[in-house]
Amino acid sequence: MAISDADGTPSGGTARQDASPAAGGKSNARKAGVAKGQRKPPHRRERYFGDGSAAAEAKKGTRGKAGSAAQESKLDAEGFGGAAEGFGGMGEGLTLAEDLGLARREPGGGEAEADWSAWGEVSPDGGRGTKGEERREEGEVADEEEEDSDGVDRETKAMMSKYSRGKALNTAKFPGRLKAKMEHREKVIGQGVLTAAQAEKWLLPSEAGYVEAEGVERTGNFSQADIVQHVGASSRRAAFDLKLTELGPYKAAYSLNGRSLLLGGRKGHLAVVDWRRCNVTTEIQVRETVHDVCFLHNELFFAVAQKRYTFIYDKRGIELHCLKNITGSGALRLQFLPHHFLLASISKGGVLDYVDTSTGSHVAHHKTRKGRCDAITADPRSGVVSLGHSNGTVTLWSPSMGTPLATLLAHHAPITAIANDVSSGNYLVTAGMEGRVRVWDVRKMREVHSYISPTPARTIALSQCEMLAVGFGSAVEVWKEALTSKQHSPYLKLRIQSSGANRNTRSGGGGGAAATFAGATAAAAVERLAFCPYEDVLGAGHAEGFTSLLVPGAGEPNFDSLVANPFETGKQRREAEIHMLLDKLLPESIMREPDRIGTLLRPHERQRNLTQTLVSKANAAARAKRVGKRPGEKKGGEKEGGEGGGGGGEGEWRGMRRMRRRGRRKGGMG
Repeated sequence: MAISDADGTPSGGTARQDASPAAGGKSNARKAGVAKGQRKPPHRRERYFGDGSAAAEAKKGTRGKAGSAAQESKLDAEGFGGAAEGFGGMGEGLTLAEDLGLARREPGGGEAEADWSAWGEVSPDGGRGTKGEERREEGEVADEEEEDSDGVDRETKAMMSKYSRGKALNTAKFPGRLKAKMEHREKVIGQGVLTAAQAEKWLLPSEAGYVEAEGVERTGNFSQADIVQHVGASSRRAAFDLKLTELGPYKAAYSLNGRSLLLGGRKGHLAVVDWRRCNVTTEIQVRETVHDVCFLHNELFFAVAQKRYTFIYDKRGIELHCLKNITGSGALRLQFLPHHFLLASISKGGVLDYVDTSTGSHVAHHKTRKGRCDAITADPRSGVVSLGHSNGTVTLWSPSMGTPLATLLAHHAPITAIANDVSSGNYLVTAGMEGRVRVWDVRKMREVHSYISPTPARTIALSQCEMLAVGFGSAVEVWKEALTSKQHSPYLKLRIQSSGANRNTRSGGGGGAAATFAGATAAAAVERLAFCPYEDVLGAGHAEGFTSLLVPGAGEPNFDSLVANPFETGKQRREAEIHMLLDKLLPESIMREPDRIGTLLRPHERQRNLTQTLVSKANAAARAKRVGKRPGEKKGGEKEGGEGGGGGGEGEWRGMRRMRRRGRRKGGMG
């Protein structure tokens, strides 16, 4: 087994040797130093590596290029103290070749001329060597081959395919001004794709490292103990086990930056842990049944769905608020929307509630009318909440709509778990009681592919690098790149071991970790899975506590400190909280296609027909007002347009023409 780390850089450096000036009296070379402002020779190193004639040639040079050449010569003089002063003259003391260890020594003790092949570019007579020219010309040819005609290298073009929107439009078929607009639009899109690719190349240099199998081995056969033994000491500390057998099963949740861990036992035990430092921040007992837990916008506040109401606590365990306006039957699941500061909860009766945590106001109250619901997730990009119901359907909700945005028949059995793609939000994963785990494309509302679990999956989770974790019974299967393409075998197969006599409760070393995962044969049922952001860690809450598992390649290797900073200080956290409140989005902005915000609204055909009807009626009323008559009415008050009474357009026009003729006749008689 080998664990590849793509962002590992080879160790090494450049050895720097300082040459000490040779002792001696003032020589002719020192008297003729650089105080007189000697000019730059054809090559800077000729003055130090040549035969001594370069200094004389510098004195004879003209003043045609005295600007930059004199300045560079002055810098050389200050840095080296002159050709003769820095090294005691080329004829006194040690020569530069001897000082840098370039001189070859003969077997008999004699000394031959210096070996200049290490420098490559400069020959002993002061001229440029052929090796340096060949090496430089080969490098220029390679650079020219790497870059295409548009000046973009191959690596950047490979990254551009990741952000490309597809084939560009053929603007030749568009007429006139529309053609210019479409060409400008395509140019802007292309520039945006190039900018995104260059940003990834230079600002996101690290790549995720995965477990690689050698020969006929499979990564699914590697145990957690094998992985722990082959990682570094810092990563080894992330694999631990918390033994909590009396107050489980436990729900687990990580903060947005992955720094803190929130544990909630069904029998009322709550704890906030800084898992990197092995420090328990808060630990309280609420003495009520706990259905679900989740962090709010940072690790200082968390929400707990208890037996009847939902409570909000701070990092010290102090109760800050009781959300009594949420349905009294008790919330089963919680989901927080960080960009909108909304806490969404689904109750036993299938009622969806939205609460604004920044103001404490109740935003929306929707009745799903589909029975009990025990699965909820949210799209991180748009904020749309997805619910999995007991009749096998998935509904998408927004706080501004009293009806579902979309309804999808995902399974022919009750849905047990649901998860949304963390990176893009384009994929949705559902698990049903029939033993199927299906992957859906939310943009098309179609099934991409499906997986089979030996027993119905209890919980599922998606990582930042599109890894899918499925928990059923006491087993956990991790599928690599499971969304875009169907995988035939799992990436890792893990098993949550039960507590035993040979089991350690917290392991930080190699031997302890091995004993932790290999000490017992019994198993504990998995209750909740959660990937830690920006870490290769999978947290599993089960009936006997909590277990942290190592999953190489699961976390995003490059983090943006303006989005989530795992190493933020107290001051940075306060500044980030203020910026999040200033950038808070309104609940009305939650929609299936957030890219449509800011674009022109294209009315539907029915809407256009209705608008034309209203405009025609308004024009008819204005014309009738000018002639002193209500639109569509005859002399005796009978409406034109037949027995139905609806005023018709032709009858209206005929009546107006008769009125005009009568007016002209009266005017002529007068």
